[in-house]
Amino acid sequence: MRRHSTTAGKTLLLFLLMGHLFISTTAFAVDAKVEAHGFTSSQVCGTCHKDIYEEFSRSLHSLSFTNPIFSMAYAREYLATKGAAKETCLKCHAPTTISTKDADAALPITSEGVTCDFCHSIESVDLASPEPFKLDVAGKKRASMKDAKSPAHSASYAEWFNKSELCAGCHEITSVHGVKTATTYSEWKTSGYAAKGVQCQGCHMPRISGSPADPAIKPSTASKVHDHSLSHNLDTMKGAIKLHLVKSAPSKGERYVVDIDVTNARAGHAVPTGTQPRELILEVTVKDADGRTESQKKTFGKKISGVDGKVITPGGAACVNGKRIIENSSINPGETRAARFMFNIKPKEPVTITANAYLSYAPLVSATEQTLIPLGSLEK
Repeated sequence: MRRHSTTAGKTLLLFLLMGHLFISTTAFAVDAKVEAHGFTSSQVCGTCHKDIYEEFSRSLHSLSFTNPIFSMAYAREYLATKGAAKETCLKCHAPTTISTKDADAALPITSEGVTCDFCHSIESVDLASPEPFKLDVAGKKRASMKDAKSPAHSASYAEWFNKSELCAGCHEITSVHGVKTATTYSEWKTSGYAAKGVQCQGCHMPRISGSPADPAIKPSTASKVHDHSLSHNLDTMKGAIKLHLVKSAPSKGERYVVDIDVTNARAGHAVPTGTQPRELILEVTVKDADGRTESQKKTFGKKISGVDGKVITPGGAACVNGKRIIENSSINPGETRAARFMFNIKPKEPVTITANAYLSYAPLVSATEQTLIPLGSLEK
């Protein structure tokens, strides 16, 4: 087990594309039956809701329990807390356990992570409660469609299904010490997006081409569905940060100053949001007429310490054990942050300034490594 340090964006790209790597090749090869007493498998849902299931199967929600990043973090915290981590981690990464109490993941539904039937079984959300989700397991399937009807199960429209509170139950995390270690919902709540009525679903579940159900099973005139991949992709994230060159000029002595304004232009939450180990990296490079270059970086993000006062690593452990937020330089929605760089180079004009903003995600992951043990040799 080792920590991998990759170039900014590569680990993020791996994380974002995991949904494409883990799509089941045996989807729909199941007994297509809606459960009468428990949660129904997402693959069963997919026999009717094919377009929606195709998007969901690419999502991070479908991999919330089985992806290697969570698996490593959970195994580590499970041992460190003598099993207590399951109470904190599973309620979001395998939320069907709220009802099934399957903390040992013996049931197949647990491995489906934030599966279809969990969200669509939520009867109400109470953010003031320690357990915000009230579930109606095997009852009505709730959704945002006002004419919700199905030949396979009872269905009803729920207005709050289009509200950010549906997401807040998992995207607002409080540690065992009572510290809010992830505040994505709060960041949105105090933003201009919330004031304008733009909900989380407005960005993360836009309407795309597709049929709500297989026309052979339920004919419909609808030609669009909400994107159930949750839009965690690079195209969506491009342009989230806007950079503006304020000043580039010689400074006192032999130094050269570059001032950059960094604006969170498109994200409805802070950048980076969530908890460690996410960082926003701003890299600025100065190149002069002779081809000499110098680069510098500044980072923005959150650092959380444990009971010993030290920054918690790996970052995922901060969700459970965070005692104090010792730094939070994340950039809130619509906020502009000034960043100054002092270069040692005394560049020859004309000078080229290059600036790039990256979201860096560097989780603890496992890797296969070859170990060679010498057992014999020959030299001639």
